[in-house]
Amino acid sequence: MEGIETNIVAIEEQSSASQRQTKRKKIKPAESFSPSLVDLKLSHDRQIPWGTLYSELSKSHKVMEFAWKDATIVLFLSTVHDGKDYIAKLRKRPTKTATGYHQTVKKFGKEAQAWLNIPVMIDEYNLWMCGVDVADQMRSYYNTNRVHRKTWKPLWSFLLDTVVGNSYML
Repeated sequence: MEGIETNIVAIEEQSSASQRQTKRKKIKPAESFSPSLVDLKLSHDRQIPWGTLYSELSKSHKVMEFAWKDATIVLFLSTVHDGKDYIAKLRKRPTKTATGYHQTVKKFGKEAQAWLNIPVMIDEYNLWMCGVDVADQMRSYYNTNRVHRKTWKPLWSFLLDTVVGNSYML
């Protein structure tokens, strides 16, 4: 009987430990996407035609939330754009193994490339995202960040790494 009781206690300890871990993982961000836009992405991705743009104002009324259908639904936040401006871009037809191929290929027909209207915010993101990647890459080459107990030292290391990367680019 003692062995059975020991096993039950061990199982209860494991279950309470796993409940504590799940409670720790549930961190709610200060500003999150609208549940209706998240539902579009998770549940209605295949029913929405290519190029459809949905938008909502956040609860704080400071940020616009967007859901745009490309190969899949892309969620965006913006404090600058209102979602009304579009720009024509030459886009390549996705490969047959790409996600969302069957919906996207309808816009291309038999052509390998087509001029498609995309929101300006998507175009600006695609244009400028490379700069952030390059900056992160430059900063990673000579990383001065170490394990610190003081809260200001990691910030100092990050700023020093950024200054070194920027001075190299100049």
